[in-house]
Amino acid sequence: MRHAFLIMAHTDFHRLRKLVEYLDDADNDIYVHIDAKSDGFDEAGFEGACKFSSLSFVKPRLYLNWGGYSCVRAEMLLLEKAFEHGGYGYYHLLSGCDLPLKSCEYIHGFFEKNAGKEFVECHDAPGHTAMRAMYYTVFPEGAGYPAKRLLNYIVKYVLMALGIRRNRGVDFKCGSQWFSITEGFASYVLSHSEWVDRTFSRSCLCDEMFLQTLLAGSPFYASCADDNMRLIDWNRREGGKSHPHTYTMADFDVLKSSPKLFARKFDERTDAEIMDRIKEVW
Repeated sequence: MRHAFLIMAHTDFHRLRKLVEYLDDADNDIYVHIDAKSDGFDEAGFEGACKFSSLSFVKPRLYLNWGGYSCVRAEMLLLEKAFEHGGYGYYHLLSGCDLPLKSCEYIHGFFEKNAGKEFVECHDAPGHTAMRAMYYTVFPEGAGYPAKRLLNYIVKYVLMALGIRRNRGVDFKCGSQWFSITEGFASYVLSHSEWVDRTFSRSCLCDEMFLQTLLAGSPFYASCADDNMRLIDWNRREGGKSHPHTYTMADFDVLKSSPKLFARKFDERTDAEIMDRIKEVW
């Protein structure tokens, strides 16, 4: 079984290189999308990072905004580029802030034992989440901008009061953006790209909805593990409660004892040592 690792990155390219080096294996290929807004990126800085894996920086580079539909477009682009090569048992979406908690050998063995399962966190979308796609969004890229986000909410509540909504009949699901999916489901997602665009392009924060909603309406739903095997600590939120905890050496035992395969997030500005010693938890 071969694996495609799809990475969305926008900053801290030294950390990204470490992630790439940790994933370097003859059974892995690595596809990276770099946010077009990012400064200081140079492909030459990744020379020699992979001795066994194929490393590709996908084009075109898209301008991404947190919570914007642009993030969905980047995910679809990564899936498309990897699927063109085909023959992968699993497609894994990671952020550039992630690191593996297990060796490549362990990760490969895990997916061999669980072949056919879709490792996607998927549950019913509560009303306040479903409304992201139920009502027209004026600024689909505005989630990270307070004024635009406020205007989006005002328009949505006006539309709600008037009973004007979109996507009637769609049973929205939600969950973590990050996933590990089979080639069969990856093909299904790509074949429904027009539906994804039609349903979610005028919404925001839909990167936590589109894949789950597609999965729930597909034949692959019966194989959903409802677990993406990522360790993400939302109990210690940061950045105005909009970002998960950044792991440090103080979390070493937590990382070592976790059954998850990957963890996010890490930042060398917070603690570079844990990034260098992460192999010790494998």
